[in-house]
Amino acid sequence: MVVLKEGVNFVQIENIELPIFYSPAKNKNSRVLWILFSAGGPRRKNNLAYPTFDRVSWAKGKFQGECLIFEDPSYYYNKGIQDGWYLGTGEKTYYQLIAQLLTEYIQNQNINSSNLRFFGSSTGGTAAICVSSYFLNSISIASNPQIDISLWSTYKSTCSILQNTDLQLPFFIKSIINNTKSKIFISFNIGSDSDRIQAQQLFSYMGITDILQDGIFQRNNIYIWLYSIFTEKNNPHNVFPTFGMLLPIEQVFFNELPNEVMRKNFSYYSELLKDYYELNEQIIANKK
Repeated sequence: MVVLKEGVNFVQIENIELPIFYSPAKNKNSRVLWILFSAGGPRRKNNLAYPTFDRVSWAKGKFQGECLIFEDPSYYYNKGIQDGWYLGTGEKTYYQLIAQLLTEYIQNQNINSSNLRFFGSSTGGTAAICVSSYFLNSISIASNPQIDISLWSTYKSTCSILQNTDLQLPFFIKSIINNTKSKIFISFNIGSDSDRIQAQQLFSYMGITDILQDGIFQRNNIYIWLYSIFTEKNNPHNVFPTFGMLLPIEQVFFNELPNEVMRKNFSYYSELLKDYYELNEQIIANKK
């Protein structure tokens, strides 16, 4: 049985140690379990710290229900990787191991899979989409994920290190977005060239012929929110929705709003996000 203490845990599963940060529910009546995935980046490649959990402040102080944050073991078992995508070993991806662990955990805690909320950005967003596909009616929210990792700048260096791993993730993602098991919300900052490429690939996978432009798009169980935010002080790839936007994003799956209302809502959220990052840019500039 999976038993987690508050804070950092290392859970052994099939000879792999999965690092998990656990935060108990603030509201004991909440049955929603949030599962967050840490992303990659230079700090992983340089092995500055392991595990490095993203958004611990969210887990500790913002969610009403329980929250788990997973770190990618790729950075421990394969030194020098910058983006691991939770690809795992040649036998199993870490997605499969995490799904096994979560299946046992929610059974023990009597949590319905429809109460699972997955979130991540960049490589963590890819993980959120992939792991959610194991759980019926779960919801995943992914910001600037890699839809086709072969189009990402660090793909070749990852391949050179993970030589025994089956790197067929692009095809896995394509199969996920064409199923209806989980509900998926993906946001892209198309002001970032690298993320614009990924958004275009997602449109291609889904057969969407619309021009890539700001707005909200829906196909079956998947929503796509595109916005254009250009930054100088911040890496535009790191432009994500704020925590306060998670609730209205989550609610798109429960509130059947007319298309025009949905469009206006997300146009407003895009403007809020632009204002937020413009202010952030000014703060950084004033510090220098």
